[in-house]
Amino acid sequence: MKFHSMLSGIFLLLFIPVMLASCSFHTVDSLAENITIGQTYSEVCSVLGNEGTDIGFGEILYEWDFSDRGNIWVWFSEPQKPDFHAPDELVVREFRVVS
Repeated sequence: MKFHSMLSGIFLLLFIPVMLASCSFHTVDSLAENITIGQTYSEVCSVLGNEGTDIGFGEILYEWDFSDRGNIWVWFSEPQKPDFHAPDELVVREFRVVS
């Protein structure tokens, strides 16, 4: 029985660091690095993993809330084409990490 316990302990000591290394822990800053001026709302949603919340109050401003890690605010403008699909085709004009 001691050998089995020792073998399990060794396995866990070797396995846990491998599992931790394979997990992806993104910071809000590293997520924001993937946003660029000119991207569409749909592209930003794809980069950040979900849809934003409209907090514009007169501006086209969306927020992505990452709980205790912080928030990303993205300002959009309407594209130059007359018949666009909002919000999917809105275009990034500015973004900011907010803690």
